[in-house]
Amino acid sequence: MDPRCFICTAASEASSSLPWYDVPVHRVDGVGLTLLGVGAIVPGYLLVCPQAHVPSLAAIPPDAIASFLALVATATAALERQFGTVVLFEHGGCAPGDRASSCVEHAHLHLWAAADRVTLRLADCTAHFADLAGFLADAGSYRSEPYLLHSDQAGTIHVGQDVHRRQFFRRHVAAQLGRPDEWDYAGFGFEQHMLDTRDRLRAVEGHGRDR
Repeated sequence: MDPRCFICTAASEASSSLPWYDVPVHRVDGVGLTLLGVGAIVPGYLLVCPQAHVPSLAAIPPDAIASFLALVATATAALERQFGTVVLFEHGGCAPGDRASSCVEHAHLHLWAAADRVTLRLADCTAHFADLAGFLADAGSYRSEPYLLHSDQAGTIHVGQDVHRRQFFRRHVAAQLGRPDEWDYAGFGFEQHMLDTRDRLRAVEGHGRDR
């Protein structure tokens, strides 16, 4: 745990002490949590974060992979029931002083119910995996360097070298959703869409409770 990290703080502190946007949508002790995605151009956007303070999903401890994948499956199913088919992506790896495409030093997987409107691609794709489990089972070579990862319409995972362009995939999502200048979550939070996501998941899915 890193006390300077907002994800570590959200994973460990009582929800009542957190700002509303950092209250976990779902939290499983010892496994990880889901957080509302800031900059939700459309609703149905969550981040899934492992408990361990690691720079990328590739660095998740092997004995934590199965439980983390279960959390991803729970979050994905909830989003798809309420909002639509999910596309996932990761800006993997963010060492101090080297922000790369990621902006946060704690690993997090983006889940966004926009797969019917968004198609992600990498110009320089170096590997393909049948699914996220396949990637995590063979991710050793990605633990030391930043990378980019995304799913396609069939759920296949594509991985390539980081291009060191801040919020790389968010730029693509924003452009394909017709908001090309609003990719930066720091400038465009879309708080109402975040609240809509939270409220629908709470009301129907029973999320928002510590577990």
